[in-house]
Amino acid sequence: MNWITYGLELILSFCIAWFLLQKVKSLGTNKGSTGQLRWSSQKVPTLGGLVLFLSFLLAMAFHRENVSFVIMAIPAFFAAFITGLWDDMRSISPRLKLIGQLLASVLMLVCSDISLLSLNAVLLVFLMIALMNSLNMLDNMDGVAAAIVLMFCAWNIAAGDVWPSLFIVPGLLVFLFFNLRPAKMYLGDGGSLFLGLFIGYVGIGFVSEGRWGELHLDVQLISTLCLLFCLPAADTLLVVINRLMAGISPAVGGRDHSTHHLVYAGVREEFIPWLYSIVYSSPWIMFSVFNFPIVSSLIYFVLVFAALFLISRRNISQRKFVYPS
Repeated sequence: MNWITYGLELILSFCIAWFLLQKVKSLGTNKGSTGQLRWSSQKVPTLGGLVLFLSFLLAMAFHRENVSFVIMAIPAFFAAFITGLWDDMRSISPRLKLIGQLLASVLMLVCSDISLLSLNAVLLVFLMIALMNSLNMLDNMDGVAAAIVLMFCAWNIAAGDVWPSLFIVPGLLVFLFFNLRPAKMYLGDGGSLFLGLFIGYVGIGFVSEGRWGELHLDVQLISTLCLLFCLPAADTLLVVINRLMAGISPAVGGRDHSTHHLVYAGVREEFIPWLYSIVYSSPWIMFSVFNFPIVSSLIYFVLVFAALFLISRRNISQRKFVYPS
């Protein structure tokens, strides 16, 4: 099969994703809308994750010869998606949500033929759950989470790791069109948990060259993970530290994420997705074009986190944002 055929199938996937999103959007704001605390006060459907998951499966169906190494992970993706969708619909407890994320992570290990009693299993489960929650927390402003994942997929494709990143691109492009400010569709927890597990699966597989069972915690791995998951991890760490300093639980929602603090500092909201995409893609360009050592990503992560943290502390000290007493 040649690239012309691939292109035609991707266009078909794009058209189907567009059709699905239009159908979901026509359900109106009363179905799939949780009314959760977000930066935007508008209430729109939160079923964008459903469109992404279905379009992902359909794209895989079109490219049957390239799905053999991905299809075993479908149960794990499904568990993550259903856990988030259930939370969107019913607002389940954090404990039950964590159990669903743990189930999805364990299923991913089982599908990858990794012993559940190994240290690798503990490390991978922790990374998967952390990434799902980090991307969920980063999905707090129109277009941000989808833009980050799209950039992640683009650079994986450019690096030669085409599948399965290409399966998710048509749905992401369609969703992002409707998710940019002012959003007409939200990702929802179903979408953010699915995408978090997806980039964990692709990213960790890329780091270990597909040998999940041989993953070891060393400087090379840590630095590469810092590069792959820079913004979600930096945002989550910022929120956790600031809330603990204020005596607030990190598990509750709030408008104190890095994206919010940039707006408090004067950055226009519609620029945030593109700014985050630049911040995310810059180290990939430096490493691939200028051959910077991969350990530099550790320094890059620290610099990104430090800049966002200092901005947040300045906003708090100037009372541009005040935590509830």
